[in-house]
Amino acid sequence: MNKPKKIEAFTYCENYSDFLSETLPTNVHLFDNYTVITSTDDKETIKLCDIYKVKCLKIDKKKALEENPDIFFKGYCLNEALKESKYNDWVLSLDADIWLPPRTRQLLDNKLLDETNIYGIDRMMCNSYEDWMKFKKTPKIHEGWIFMFLDAFPMGVRNVAYQSEGFIPIGFFQLWNIMGSGIKDYPIKHCKKDNYTVRSDTFHTKKWKPHQRNFIPEIAGVHLASSSGEKMGANWNGRKTPYFGLK
Repeated sequence: MNKPKKIEAFTYCENYSDFLSETLPTNVHLFDNYTVITSTDDKETIKLCDIYKVKCLKIDKKKALEENPDIFFKGYCLNEALKESKYNDWVLSLDADIWLPPRTRQLLDNKLLDETNIYGIDRMMCNSYEDWMKFKKTPKIHEGWIFMFLDAFPMGVRNVAYQSEGFIPIGFFQLWNIMGSGIKDYPIKHCKKDNYTVRSDTFHTKKWKPHQRNFIPEIAGVHLASSSGEKMGANWNGRKTPYFGLK
């Protein structure tokens, strides 16, 4: 029998409150503790956390970058939040633009997860606010304890590194156990390797051996985007994509 799990979610959100306002109302109920990390200047995200009674860790970005000019700010923020982990049990790095289906927690509780492993999921790609509004009316992913529907939106890509290491859970959903893995921090820089930039989330996953990187097929999130033309990492160095929603 599975022992009871404590699961904390950590979401970095800087100038992404338009996405977080769509994902947080559902996601906040799935975890034992939820922390949003943002910059002290992001008043909209701070206000949103207050509305939903979510812990908001506010980081002085200017000061952080003055002291560490080469850091990837998201990684730095996740580290600051992980230092304040309430349970030191299961932790999830979850992007602000990822909506998880309502049965996510039940599925995680029922699943036998290896505490030495890291886990990822699939995501469907919703590329407009209008499509998201249509989906919200009947957000069907799970039905009847048997069926899982993955046809609401196009499926996102998996990082499978099929000629070398296999599945690599990437940063939009990374679930691991602090005590079981002994991994308590997140990389704060992108890493150059063989003339190729390894993103910090991939570098994080590679702390685990290939056989310890696992996929949860019972859960698929919805990734929200302003348009289908968004490039991966478009907002890594500041928000550049259009507002998601009606102004």
